[in-house]
Order: sequence, then structure tokens, then C-alpha cells
Amino acid sequence: MNSTSLHDDGDPSIPLGASRRRSILPRSGRPWRFASYVDPSRRPPTVRPAALAHARHPDAAAAKIFRVPLLTPNRDSWHNDDVKGRGSARKGVRRKRAYDASGRQAAARETRARIVAAATELVKAGVRPEAISYADVGARAGVATRTVYRHFPETSDLVTAVAAATLDRLIGGRLAANRSEAAVQLAQAHEALSADPQLFRVLIDTPLRSSIDYDGFLKRLFADVLETIPARHRDAATATFEMLINPFAWEVLHSYWGLPRERITRTCLAAVQAVADRFQREPELLDPDAPLPALFRAEPTATQHDTRKDETHARSRIR
Repeated sequence: MNSTSLHDDGDPSIPLGASRRRSILPRSGRPWRFASYVDPSRRPPTVRPAALAHARHPDAAAAKIFRVPLLTPNRDSWHNDDVKGRGSARKGVRRKRAYDASGRQAAARETRARIVAAATELVKAGVRPEAISYADVGARAGVATRTVYRHFPETSDLVTAVAAATLDRLIGGRLAANRSEAAVQLAQAHEALSADPQLFRVLIDTPLRSSIDYDGFLKRLFADVLETIPARHRDAATATFEMLINPFAWEVLHSYWGLPRERITRTCLAAVQAVADRFQREPELLDPDAPLPALFRAEPTATQHDTRKDETHARSRIR
């Protein structure tokens, strides 16, 4: 081996023993390949990028000269275990327990329910939904105002939640699948309204109807009846059915006429039955260009009355 090649700058005047390169050469004269140190009692240091490792390692100059990496993976290195995911299986290493968020989620649901209940009480007390104060809601619910904002960023979100909670209280959270179930749900709603009349204000002030597609529900509920009515009159017939069973009908029968709950439900169902029967027999009653229904026409004179009687007898003879 040429001795000049062992000096920093090729100057033969530098003593061979003083060369920094000679201090890292083994007896064989070949350069070392630096490998990561394997110590079972401790985790290995984090492998740095090559440039950073060369700059900080005490033998960085030698590594640059011999062009060898300071850290090279080998099969016994902890780095290999970490990469393959076997590091957590070593003896004495405990796995990190998964975080259980069920408690926090339950607390959040409870807080949300308290906020909705507080907002419902404010609406019952006469506060318009669009004028609800989050500070008042938080004070009633026992939470900070920012907590109310965290659950319901917009007032419309809170009002919709109040409407959904009220619907769930009245009919169990789902609409009836047929008219028999609808009659049961109507009785439940009338019972709840009679027990707590302030719920009526919640029903008329919150977007309850639009949130459940009430138009489509009524058309599905009375589909067989509407099929017998001309298409141009079906919307008017459906609106009439709704008018007879909506909360305003309960308000009139309960607040103005003082009817008991069971009589209110029976009256609404009987009215729907009578209207459906009449519309199916005489759909022209819904035609605005047709004469007024007989009940609202002017009282006939004696001659008109006899003429109508003769027409009725003549019709019966022809049949």
C-alpha cells in the first residue's frame, strides 16, 4: 500500500502515525463499514439522513474519504424490527391501549339533549325560534354559551333539532305506514297536545312539516283515494285531508270548543272519511268553475223546490 495515500493531502512529510485516516483502518488495511450498534438493552437511535449523520458523527471526515455510510441496516438491527412491525412483540414492551371515546360520546349526547330541551322550553314560553338567545339556552341547560354554539353553530340547526325532538315525542320518530297506524299516531299526538298545550306553539313555529316531506307522506297515505279523483283536483283533496288532521284542527276543537281528547280524534277521523267519500263520488265539488255545493246555495223558492222534486222522481223512473 502506498504510504502517501494514507495522508490527508498527499504530503509525505506528515508522519504516518499522525494521520487521522490510519486511526480508523483495521489491521487488514481495508476500511470499516460502519453498522448500527445493536444493544438489546436499549432502543437504537433514530436514523438520520446521510448528510446530517455525516456532519455530526465524530468520524464524519473519515466516512467522507472512504465513501461509506455511517449507518447501514443489518439483519440484527432494531431498525429492521421496527420497519416490519415486530418491535411491539418484544418481551417487556407493552402495547398502547386503544382510546375509548364512548364515555365522551355519551356525555356529548346528554349535553345535546339538555340543550334541545332548554330550547323547547323557551319556545313553549313564547320565544320565537328565530329569536332564541344562545345565552338563555345555555343558562337553562346549565352549560356555557360556547358549548351551545359547538353543538349548534346556526340557529336553524337548533330549531330543526327542536322540531325533530318534538316529532319523536308525538309519534315515536317515524311516520305511519298505513291509515290504521296514522289513526293511532293522531290519537297519540292529540293526547300529548292536550296534556301539554304549549307543544302547539313548537309545532307551528318550527320547520317540522318541511323536515319530513309531509306532502309526499299524505299522498302515499291516501293514494287509493286520490286515484279515483281527477288529477287536477288531487292537490286540493290532499290539502283538505291535511287541514282536518293538522295541529290547527286540534287547536280549534280543544281551545275554542273545549272538546275532550278522544272526541277531538274521532271528529277529525270522521271528517276525513266524509270528505274522502264525497270527493270520490262528486269530484266536481273541487272545480272552481262548477256551481256552489248544494249546502251553500241560496234557499230555493217553493216553485224551484217542486221542480227539483219532479226532476228527482223522473230520474228514479228512468232508472
